[in-house]
Amino acid sequence: MALFFRLIERVGATTEEPFANRGQDVPMTALAINLERDLLELIDVPNRPAQALPVDGYLC
Repeated sequence: MALFFRLIERVGATTEEPFANRGQDVPMTALAINLERDLLELIDVPNRPAQALPVDGYLC
């Protein structure tokens, strides 16, 4: 039973900082680049930033 509570505590500690720049965190840079690309595409701007590519399986 104690193992269960320890596991819940570790999951909570990992997810309480979603922007701490770890592998499982929210990829804010990639989200911002994709948002910018989509908005520029809507107004027909041909020179858009390059799409964010994963590094070692993670978006940065």
